[in-house]
Amino acid sequence: MIEIDSEDTANDLKPMVSIIVITYNSSKYILDTLLSAKNQSYHNIELIISDDGSTDDTENICKEWIENNKNRFIKTELITVQKNTGIPANLNRGLNKVKGEWIKFIAGDDILDINCVQSYMNFVSKNQLKPSFLFSNLVFFQNSIDNIVRVDQIDKLITKKQKHQFLDYLCDRPTITPSGFISKEILISLGGYNEKYRLLEDVPLFIKALKKGIPFNLLNENLVYYRISEVSISNDSENSNSVSKLFLQSIKEYYNFEIYPELLKRFLILNYLKAKVKFRFASTGKYPNNIVTKIIYKSIIKFALFEKKIRLLFV
Repeated sequence: MIEIDSEDTANDLKPMVSIIVITYNSSKYILDTLLSAKNQSYHNIELIISDDGSTDDTENICKEWIENNKNRFIKTELITVQKNTGIPANLNRGLNKVKGEWIKFIAGDDILDINCVQSYMNFVSKNQLKPSFLFSNLVFFQNSIDNIVRVDQIDKLITKKQKHQFLDYLCDRPTITPSGFISKEILISLGGYNEKYRLLEDVPLFIKALKKGIPFNLLNENLVYYRISEVSISNDSENSNSVSKLFLQSIKEYYNFEIYPELLKRFLILNYLKAKVKFRFASTGKYPNNIVTKIIYKSIIKFALFEKKIRLLFV
């Protein structure tokens, strides 16, 4: 008589989740990221690593790790390219290989809480969530997760009221990407990530989704640890100047095409001004350094928030 492990059977019946690790010169921290994927309490997981032409030892480290740990996952795959193509293209290569119903993207220097995927899937099941987006709190840390810098609660970054989410996100565009949990169906229907903007993957996708009325669901749990580091996908120490220029160029192109016109079309003049001023500060590196400019800047931020709140009353 063949004995069947009831726990294994139950796990087989659960939807498969795809963890996609995005790497570029991530050799210093990639093992921390991969270990956090391996240690997930949710079992039905495929692991995809998509590397964007790393020039360090990231590829070899990932190959060896997969060989030693592949039995933990339903499926494993390492995607490599010869030339760096940018974040959206790297994400899309991972997306093209996905078999799971839900996707957890993670950068090759961040860390997942041990119950990250399980908590997301519990929320999906409990709320009978349709294909959409799900975001959790984001924990910022340095060096190790014992050194927490701050925790951003997701419901403080974007409103729970789905009819207000587009306008809310349009005005502020907060950092929520690392905690995202996305259904494959939705991501495919949106055409994946826009590769036109080489280092700006999230804002174009989120604006497109919210414009179509796709909801952002919020889970108030600390599930993703975001590393503040000098070595990351978007901040390689050897190429920081060129990466910074590419990043700012991506922002400039997209904001000129989409963000600024949308704000002006909706007569959100102060929020338009806020976006312009913030970009100018970021692109020049010159932030308010005297009393007058600091007062002006703080006033713009204050009245832009007031303008947004008034406008949301009429949505």
